[in-house]
Amino acid sequence: MDNGRKLSKMMARFFPPGLILEFKDNYDNIDSRTIDLINLNANTDISFLIKEINEKEPLTRKNNDKIYKIIESNSKLILTQNLS
Repeated sequence: MDNGRKLSKMMARFFPPGLILEFKDNYDNIDSRTIDLINLNANTDISFLIKEINEKEPLTRKNNDKIYKIIESNSKLILTQNLS
């Protein structure tokens, strides 16, 4: 049971790569969870990665498009850093 928890924010962490999820419950208590994306690179299958994230944190399922954009931009930044 999620006790009325709702996903309120999603943020990217560049190094090490990760996704930070912030949740609020019915009483406005804030909780956060970090999902490390240590192996993220330009060749990562982002759709598969999102499925794994959805399994770890089911409340993300309604936000797959946003998660895709965050992960895609993070992987592009990693590629840019590796080429410099």
